[in-house]
Amino acid sequence: GNVLRLKADGAAVTESCQLRMAGEVLRRGRYFLGNGGSALRSLNSLPIARFIEGGNGAANWSQGHLSATPLVLGNMGDEKTREGVFASVRACLREGCLYSPTAVNLLLDGPSNFVSKLYPMTVKEIGPGWIVGQERIATVVSGRFPWPGGTVRRYAYDAKGELLDAPAVVERVEEGEVEVKVEEGGLVVVERQ
Repeated sequence: GNVLRLKADGAAVTESCQLRMAGEVLRRGRYFLGNGGSALRSLNSLPIARFIEGGNGAANWSQGHLSATPLVLGNMGDEKTREGVFASVRACLREGCLYSPTAVNLLLDGPSNFVSKLYPMTVKEIGPGWIVGQERIATVVSGRFPWPGGTVRRYAYDAKGELLDAPAVVERVEEGEVEVKVEEGGLVVVERQ
């Protein structure tokens, strides 16, 4: 009945339980997707994914930066129109996070849409308005981004989320940096081929 501490580190006191649950899922060969960011190195080193609920507000999204891939569940904003989903995708990228879709697939056009082209993403670097991954760069801001070199395909979307150019635009980029220009209110994905 005596209070020993007024506060506790919830992550630390539940670490063994979290590791056991995730371990059991992984031993069974299943996929583990956790709700909320993890602050534990032991959990973040496992091959599991975590997401932050977008509907809890953008102030919470940066918690996703603690995970291997900063996913924000798309349960926010206008989920009923393509323009609304595009606005949410851009909002997530502005915070250095990736939009993780809810049931919006019927609003999106073909495999070259602005949600599908965000994935797969093995994150290498996060910045304000952009994410550089091993497979691709996703950005809502123009700039020069680190790139290992190779052939790339650019997907540029206008302010309404419509693909501007044919996705067959392919070019060779030397090792170092790739320059990306984003139309006002748009988004660009540079995909490694």
